[in-house]
Amino acid sequence: GYLLLRGRCRYCGVRIAPRYLAIELLAAALPVLLYVRFGFRPEFFLYWPLSYVLLAISFVDLDYRILPDRITLPGIVVGLVVAPVLGVVGLWNSLLGVIVGGGALYLIGVLGELILRKESMGGGDVKLAAMLGAFLGWKLVLVDLFIAFLVGAVVGVAVMARRTGEWDSALPFGPFIALGAVAALLWGEPALAWYASFF
Repeated sequence: GYLLLRGRCRYCGVRIAPRYLAIELLAAALPVLLYVRFGFRPEFFLYWPLSYVLLAISFVDLDYRILPDRITLPGIVVGLVVAPVLGVVGLWNSLLGVIVGGGALYLIGVLGELILRKESMGGGDVKLAAMLGAFLGWKLVLVDLFIAFLVGAVVGVAVMARRTGEWDSALPFGPFIALGAVAALLWGEPALAWYASFF
């Protein structure tokens, strides 16, 4: 749509921000990547809608620094019900994923607040990690969080080095959790199998 309209509104001619082209490209790429990974198996039909939810809330977090409870809290319930029903993640694995995902970020937030004397992890991030644990299970949600912290640290250092913009004081973490989740879905299981082969 962005290309067809040549980057301008059809009615008023005002230029459309390039971010909308990026969103359209990501929305097109996500199901393709998931199909390549899973084919038309239950995982594909579970994780395609989830990937769009992650895409949407990532940009909400970037713009407003909030991860809406109306998405994450019902998402936990949906993950706990749908993932086991489709046979993608077992019920106990899904429940443990909620505890491990949300609990890990909650503990990190508590420790960060004790050390830094300020909030270091938002409640929305904790709920998002819990939601993803319901969909991914405990092992893949740990992979998700590892990737999120790794990429977040690299980007955070780069942003701090530039010392420009509002992100100097608050870097939204939701997009990194979302990125880690997609990476875990696509490559987490092979990565875990490769890692386990050394033991």
